[in-house]
Order: sequence, then C-alpha cells, then structure tokens
Amino acid sequence: MTRAARKELQRLERALERLDEREAALHDEMAASATDHVRLHELQAELEAAAEEREEVEAAWLETSETLEG
Repeated sequence: MTRAARKELQRLERALERLDEREAALHDEMAASATDHVRLHELQAELEAAAEEREEVEAAWLETSETLEG
C-alpha cells in the first residue's frame, strides 16, 4: 500500500508541475493577446479549467499524503 501511495504522490506531483507550466503559458498568451478580446475569453476559459483540474489534483495529493501518514 505504501509503495503504491508513494507512486501516486509522484504522479500527482508531476501533474501539478505540468499544470504550473500550462497556467504560466496561458498567462503569457493572455498578455500577448491583450487586445484580442475573443482570444482572451478563450484563454480565460482554459485557465479556469486548469484551475479546476489543479484543485482536483491537489485534493487527491492531500488525500494520498494523509494515507501515507496514517
């Protein structure tokens, strides 16, 4: 059980890193598209989806880390 939980933590941490990179890229794209309101709206929707995914991954990470501690 502990080994599986550790592997899951590593997977979740990699997912969080990818989300960090995606969110940073979206912010960069938003800055570059400051005058294109349609594109900004699309990017904002993508950013919100990434934030929702981040919340889910963070919740799973917390749950898994509590399993290891318990």
